[in-house]
Amino acid sequence: MAAPPRLDADALACALAASHGIDPRGSLTLTARFELALAEEPALAAGGPAELARLAQRLRVGETRFYRDPPQLEALFAWALPRAIAAGKLRVLSAGCATGEEAWTIAAILEEARQARPFTWELNGVDALPESVERARAGRYPAEAIARLPRKLRRHFELHGEEASASEALRAHCRFFAGDLLGAPLYGPFGLVVCRNVLIYLEEAAARRVIERLASQLTRDGVLVVARAEVPIVRRAGLSPRQLGGEVVAFKRSGAPASTRPPPAPRAADRPPLPALELHDQGPPSRVRLDVDAANVEALVARGQQLLAAGAPMIEVRVSGRLPAAQLEMIAATLRRLVRAADALGARCVAADDATARTLAALGLPISTR
Repeated sequence: MAAPPRLDADALACALAASHGIDPRGSLTLTARFELALAEEPALAAGGPAELARLAQRLRVGETRFYRDPPQLEALFAWALPRAIAAGKLRVLSAGCATGEEAWTIAAILEEARQARPFTWELNGVDALPESVERARAGRYPAEAIARLPRKLRRHFELHGEEASASEALRAHCRFFAGDLLGAPLYGPFGLVVCRNVLIYLEEAAARRVIERLASQLTRDGVLVVARAEVPIVRRAGLSPRQLGGEVVAFKRSGAPASTRPPPAPRAADRPPLPALELHDQGPPSRVRLDVDAANVEALVARGQQLLAAGAPMIEVRVSGRLPAAQLEMIAATLRRLVRAADALGARCVAADDATARTLAALGLPISTR
């Protein structure tokens, strides 16, 4: 029996974007996963519905961790908690919850606040991978995974030897289900939708459809919060930005009537203060310099990929010394991947100095200085 025809990589990438909304050329991470998947499972290149579904499953990011981007969390909940307390309730959607670490972080923050000033809350987590949802639903993680949490939040997890699990108090308010953000029921409305580091891995049309669906699930005064690298994507979709404090930009439904009166502030005389959120790390650097030479260019791109995925808005490139003529084509192609990844994530690559700008221009990379 003849082997089924294979699609070339470009045709397969187009088919995957059309059927599952994932652009495997949209970031260095996805490109690497795409190439690895085809190398390990050549049959995926047949490009049928089953193969595309399997390929999409392999490319979905699914990376999360406890207490990711503390400054954003602090600003977000400094805004959300007083409103939740004033309204008496808050419903939260963790969209693209992966294995649940971020969702359980949010749950611990809400429960900590509820114990200080009573209000009701619930959290729904949704992810496309059933196995990730099962792990999120179990709420069990290695004990060292919760070490990033401030101590006051760690107390909402129970330690069992080398394992930590979400407390029953948290579990009573949380549920997780499998579903694709492009079409699965989301069970809104929600006062807060958190969808961080999901949109950057979708092609533009699919990202817009997801944004529109999430916006439709917001309450009148609800907001959608995305990762900093995803803010330009949501702006292009036409949602109205809302500054929550610091660098955090949230979005509300376009045309949604703005609240004309702020919620009443709880009286300080008879209510304890909200629990403060401690910061552990300060998020990605505002810019980072990467020194290029022939020996480190691949490692440089890998480092740049990590920083861009973490939300760094600027990568500064500096060429150190003369580049060997025999490797110029390889160096140019490698750096071009870094520039494309930055563009896809709404970030920038800049030359550290004029000499670097001239060298990169000679390589066909017209990257200017700041």
